[in-house]
Amino acid sequence: VLINHKSMKHVFLFLLFTLSLSVSAQFRFGAKIAVTQNDLYLNPDSSVLEAPSIIRAKGGLVANYSFSKLFSIQSELNYNILGKVYTIEGSHHTNLLGEELTDYLTIKTRLHYVELPLIAKFSLFSSKKVTLDIGGGVFAGYCLSAKQQINNESFQNTTSDYTKFNAGYTMSLSLSVMKKRLFFEMGGSRGLVNIHSGSDAKINTIQSYLAVGYYLFKGKKK
Repeated sequence: VLINHKSMKHVFLFLLFTLSLSVSAQFRFGAKIAVTQNDLYLNPDSSVLEAPSIIRAKGGLVANYSFSKLFSIQSELNYNILGKVYTIEGSHHTNLLGEELTDYLTIKTRLHYVELPLIAKFSLFSSKKVTLDIGGGVFAGYCLSAKQQINNESFQNTTSDYTKFNAGYTMSLSLSVMKKRLFFEMGGSRGLVNIHSGSDAKINTIQSYLAVGYYLFKGKKK
């Protein structure tokens, strides 16, 4: 999927505008924190020998406006850390005994993003105190910085190796309790933009998460 930078900027500004509208409505506004499992989809990845996903955290602000008991729109402003740890073959050499040896490189990548998801939520069950919602929508992200570590060396700044913008889709399942103030959420996202600035490989973001949040303010519809 090809998305140019100009289109991504428009998506990013639209999500920011939607977030401001939801906050001004003052229906439900809160915060959440999540434990995330992250991966970067590499294409091609023929040189990668091992690539386990990494566990990180993200958090941010949540604004939700309900149009009815069954439908609401949620916008968020999140700080998110993405990345990957992978092992590739390095140089080949022969030791004193004539044995051929291969050096392996372990590479750790850390990507720091500000993200703006926009999610449509549909209630599977709703009462005065409990709600079970399923959601789906889109997100736009802006890369603040990127760092990379090879073996045990210090992290190096690799921000120029990645594009500034990312965008994709997100899905979630959430349970709200305590008069719909405390909520638990599980979900995931998939980036559709090639975030690698080079031409030798394509990289897309993948993330799943478990989150807990609390609506600090619950206003009334006008």
